[in-house]
Amino acid sequence: LEERIGAGAMGEVWYALRDDRGAGQLSKVAIKRMALRSAGTGSTWGDEGKQRFVQEAQILLRLQDAPNVCRVHECQLYRGEPYIVMDFAEGGSLRNYLDDLWGKGEQVDPLQAVRWMQQAAQGLRAALNLDRPTYHRDIKPGNLLLSRDNEVRVADFGIAKQTPSAAAASGA
Repeated sequence: LEERIGAGAMGEVWYALRDDRGAGQLSKVAIKRMALRSAGTGSTWGDEGKQRFVQEAQILLRLQDAPNVCRVHECQLYRGEPYIVMDFAEGGSLRNYLDDLWGKGEQVDPLQAVRWMQQAAQGLRAALNLDRPTYHRDIKPGNLLLSRDNEVRVADFGIAKQTPSAAAASGA
């Protein structure tokens, strides 16, 4: 782990370099670790918190090939604590980009804003098209990450809600 790059109620995200399966090639990744304690209350997360973290990992893995969703490399346990290794967003979050831009007194190009919203919508549509339609429930600029190519990737499905599959809902 090289540097902590973000933190939320359920965990923290670190920038890291990953040896791609011993090939001697280091790649930039982000590692999301579940916090041992809630940032808000200081209480431990327990089984329910771990279950939500694992659900997020499972959703991201099912969205692996979806457009405009942060790509996951692996989900594992380290000393009993879950973590998710995902692509590192070279451009940071849209929230940080906007803060920097507005701090300089500049405005977002309207066409770029429309492109970003279209890209976010594609990622969210992919989640709705899963076998168990999934609602993100926490879309905000901090959860929209920018790639090196300035494309949006939807991240942080930590409080996502999954509906029953069509087959389960119909009783099939």
